[in-house]
Amino acid sequence: MDKRKALLILLFFALWLQGCVVVFPIPASKEEILYGKQVTKDELTFLQEGITSKTEVIERLGSPSVIWKNANLFAYDCVSKWGDLFILVFVGAGYSGFGGTELKPLAETHILLIQFDENDLIKRIEKISIAGSDDYGNLLEEWVNKPIRPLDK
Repeated sequence: MDKRKALLILLFFALWLQGCVVVFPIPASKEEILYGKQVTKDELTFLQEGITSKTEVIERLGSPSVIWKNANLFAYDCVSKWGDLFILVFVGAGYSGFGGTELKPLAETHILLIQFDENDLIKRIEKISIAGSDDYGNLLEEWVNKPIRPLDK
C-alpha cells in the first residue's frame, strides 16, 4: 500500500476514534547522502554537447546508475536526506488508549541525465531532482521524449 494512503487511513481512524496525530518535519543539520555520489558543478565542466564522448564520461564520472541502451542514455543518481518526518499518534477510546512515534527520512533524488547521439557524443544533458515517490521509469521515458533544450548545468 502506498505510504501516503496508509498515513491518510491512519489519520482518519485516529480522528474517528478520538485520537490525535501530530506530523512535522525536522530539518537535518546537513544534507546526508544515502545512495550514489553527488556530482558537483565543477565535475560537469568538461561536458560539451557534440564533443564529449561516452567513453570520456565514464572515465571522468564512473559507471552510471542506469544505462538505458534503447535511448542511449546514462543516469547518475544521488539520494540525499534533508530531514526527518516525526509522526506522533495517540488514539483513545473510553478509559484506554495507545500511542506511538515514528521517524521517517525525508529524501530527494538528484539525477544527472546524459543522452548520446548515434556517434556516442553527448546529445543533451540535464540535472533534475525528484521526490522519492516519483516513478523513475516514467520520468526517464518522459525526459527522452520531450523536446531538446540547451545544455543546463
